[in-house]
Amino acid sequence: MPHAQKMVRAYEEGVGNFRLWKQGYNRKLTISAAPQIAASVLPSLIKQFVERYPHIEVTVNITNSFQVGKDISDRRSDIGLTRMLPGQADVSYELIHKEKAVLVAPFSAGARTEQELLSSYRLLTNNHPVYWEDLLLQIKACYPHIQLLPVTQVEITKRFIEEGLGVSYLPSSMVKKEVENQTLSVISQQKIIRPSSHTYIVTKGETEETKQFKHFVAETLTETS
Repeated sequence: MPHAQKMVRAYEEGVGNFRLWKQGYNRKLTISAAPQIAASVLPSLIKQFVERYPHIEVTVNITNSFQVGKDISDRRSDIGLTRMLPGQADVSYELIHKEKAVLVAPFSAGARTEQELLSSYRLLTNNHPVYWEDLLLQIKACYPHIQLLPVTQVEITKRFIEEGLGVSYLPSSMVKKEVENQTLSVISQQKIIRPSSHTYIVTKGETEETKQFKHFVAETLTETS
């Protein structure tokens, strides 16, 4: 049975490689990405990467930040992009980007201050895997009567803000288009120290494809910071 299973795996891998060759690919790269990254910088990154490396077939798996490290550890993906440190001991990670979170309000809120917004709107929380615990301690110390509304998905958070249901602290890259399109606005800080959002790249061993992708992502995110 073990010999038969090995033969079947070899056959399936050969068929897969032949399929890639017919499509013009001779290499492949599977990426696991957290939703916050997939909804912001990833589409542009993938577009530019496949234009630069047209012979690499790219597959993207969207999963939560907690799962990205496990995907790499279990070799379900070759490389991961996550907003939090992986907990697996057998993977390597590297901080490739750091940005500030900003207080985001409906565009219709106009030129209101941080104090006015946090006193009159619900605060939409839990949409980032790392910074909310410390951020809430700080906010409650300054604005003890704040009302909270947990919303775990960033895209839903943005839609809620646009509808006037609340305000939130989101990584600046995640609201860039909405700010440009004047559906959301960024409010200047007063008392609250804005948290930082980190992007980590996770690998387990390195191939030529993962090296190229790591270098490309670090280079591209630095240029767009």
